[in-house]
Amino acid sequence: MDRQDRSDEAFVGVPGIREWDGQDHDFILDWILEAEDLCEIGAYEVAFDICGDLLKQLDSHENEDLAELTAEVILCSGRCLAGMERFEDELEAYNELVNRFESLDFPQIVPLVCRARFNAAVVTGELGRTEESIEMNSSFVKRYKDKTSLEIQCLVARAWYNLSITLKQSNRLNESLHQLTQLINRYQSILKDPEDSVTIVRALISRMVLELDMGKVSAAIRSGTVGLAKCSDELVHERFHLHLVLTAAYFIAEDRVSAESHVLKFLGLLPEISEPSVFFSAVSLLRTATLKIGVDRVVELILRSASAQILSPVVEELRQSPSSLTGIKEVAKDLKIEFSSLGRFVN
Repeated sequence: MDRQDRSDEAFVGVPGIREWDGQDHDFILDWILEAEDLCEIGAYEVAFDICGDLLKQLDSHENEDLAELTAEVILCSGRCLAGMERFEDELEAYNELVNRFESLDFPQIVPLVCRARFNAAVVTGELGRTEESIEMNSSFVKRYKDKTSLEIQCLVARAWYNLSITLKQSNRLNESLHQLTQLINRYQSILKDPEDSVTIVRALISRMVLELDMGKVSAAIRSGTVGLAKCSDELVHERFHLHLVLTAAYFIAEDRVSAESHVLKFLGLLPEISEPSVFFSAVSLLRTATLKIGVDRVVELILRSASAQILSPVVEELRQSPSSLTGIKEVAKDLKIEFSSLGRFVN
């Protein structure tokens, strides 16, 4: 949608917003887009003021046909509040949307109420209210899992994933594994677009980590194989983690050839990922691998990879101080390293 020229609009509450006549819906949509653009550049307070002005004008026209526009503005205001780190107020905004519009069964309203419920569950988890978050995500899945809309199904998959991760963080590992398996079984053949299927790939990675934590190495390798088949070329971050966890699984399973193959694959992806935590996860596993295949072999694998340059300090460390590697983690004596740290990073 092309934005209109606002230069001649009279000031009402926010500079540039004229008084709305209640008829031209594009006027409101245009300003919602403006607020979203401002959020993209971090101007959350200005965007929030725009949403507040729009909401006042919408509420001044008592018209059920404006419900969709009103819900869109409230969702946008929630995003602004998140950017300002006013999380309690953000949660209140989503609850307001649900309370105002959940009784309306309009096709255009249901997805907006659904998104507000989803966002509310996410915020509740971020506020540390773990049990409440578990209940909200569980209720969300039950409420919407039979909806046919792909947009809603994608949100259901994400809520299901969030549920499983929160259960894991609560040390309810068997329940988490069960939920991940249910999620994967239900959606892996439905969510095919890379933007949608990423949730399933992440669920497979999380299931792998759990299976390794629980000593189910063969099951973890099977999950990784399924994940690689599901993972598109666009999902670089996810493919990196699949190869990383598979490396560990194959080392534990005493399959050196397969483990080294996956070392080369995750090292090949490492230069494409900028997050420091990804780098440190790779380095930690490489250091631990020296206990299994020796320093010289690990160095050789690094030098054969696309990561040779960025890992040159690690190569130097390995060559000069191999004896210091035994102090990396005492729990790595038999390569059964503490995967909970990897799990937290992946999730």
